[in-house]
Amino acid sequence: IVAGLLGWRSHAAVTFRLAVTLVLGFTLMALREDGSGYVLLWYFVVASVYPLVLPARLGGAVAVVVPLAYLLLLPFDAADGPLPVALLRAVALALIAGFVHVAAQAFRHAVAERDGALATLHTFVEAAPIGLGYWDLDLRARWLNPALADLSGQPAEEHVGRPVTEEETLPIALGLNLHRALVAGRPIHDVELTADGRSWTSSYFPVRDGPRLLGVGSSVVDVTEQREAQRALAYSATHDALTG
Repeated sequence: IVAGLLGWRSHAAVTFRLAVTLVLGFTLMALREDGSGYVLLWYFVVASVYPLVLPARLGGAVAVVVPLAYLLLLPFDAADGPLPVALLRAVALALIAGFVHVAAQAFRHAVAERDGALATLHTFVEAAPIGLGYWDLDLRARWLNPALADLSGQPAEEHVGRPVTEEETLPIALGLNLHRALVAGRPIHDVELTADGRSWTSSYFPVRDGPRLLGVGSSVVDVTEQREAQRALAYSATHDALTG
């Protein structure tokens, strides 16, 4: 315990502590020291905890090693009970360690899948040509991807944690529509934004976790080239190519 509190938590350190615990517990019970029967609880603690922190292979081995270490006390008549009771305890130790090991593996697999999905999503969001952002209920920016931060010409990190009302480099209409979507609790689509000769079309939508409102999001698409093409087509439709 002291080693763990001191930060000695590598797999090798945990394995060493496991071995020390088993050997020390075995020794105390085999010597029948006063109160050594309580040391049996160490085995149940080991079976319940160590599969959570050991690598998969070693975690599975706990379900075998701990019951065997306990059964080795039988020749010394130090198992703190008759043979049937000792066998039941050994089975219980194996079942506990096995269950914890399986649960730990399932948890690690779920965490790995979640982390992989989040990493994939993060890659797509960061590389997307569509601007995406999320603001909390106080309209403080929680994250923006580079495409949305491009509206301000500043890195996305410069906006995180800042209330949209204090933004001086983002279009004012962005903050107004974020507030509208948050208050209305419904999406707002196809809002035109302009700044420095560029144009974007934007949408705003509440972000929810079930019925609970978490904040508001926005998606922004740069349509500057499309608008310039539309203006060029409109001009050519009303002006003669030779006379202007």
